[in-house]
Amino acid sequence: MLGLVRAAVRTLPGPGRVIDAGRRTAGSVLGRAADRLVREVGEHVDLTPLVRRVVDLDALVAGVDIDAIARRLDVDAVARRLDVDAVVTRVDVDAIAGRLDIGAVVDRLPLVDLAQGVIDEIDLPGIIRDSTGSVASSTVRGVRMQSVSGDEAVARAVDRLRLRGRHRQVPEPRLNDGS
Repeated sequence: MLGLVRAAVRTLPGPGRVIDAGRRTAGSVLGRAADRLVREVGEHVDLTPLVRRVVDLDALVAGVDIDAIARRLDVDAVARRLDVDAVVTRVDVDAIAGRLDIGAVVDRLPLVDLAQGVIDEIDLPGIIRDSTGSVASSTVRGVRMQSVSGDEAVARAVDRLRLRGRHRQVPEPRLNDGS
């Protein structure tokens, strides 16, 4: 019988176990009471001046991981809220243009391809062909007219040398260029 009593006593919680259970219970009760007390105080007291007086805000902010905040930031949502027109009006385009390396920009341009594209679009060979054709046609017409005038001048000179009083009627030449 004594063995049973001893076994039963061994199953009873020891002083350490009773104290731990008491601490857990007291901690739980005190935690709930503290939460309720803080909520009640927060509803009736302006905590901002108290926090400013008691808390080192610089130390608190220094411990904030700004990069972690930036990674969570929805940049698209921020961009949608921006007034782009207001931002652009504050941009000094002349200052930006003054810092540009125009030579580097021009060096990156495919000038040969651009020129070829322009020539292809405006049919430069056709324009040159048409303009040289019209210039040549005008030149030939001018030479023909000068030769006609020259023929008339020679005819008048011959008439004077032969002492003819009246000028002969020289038929007007016909040009075969369709005019």
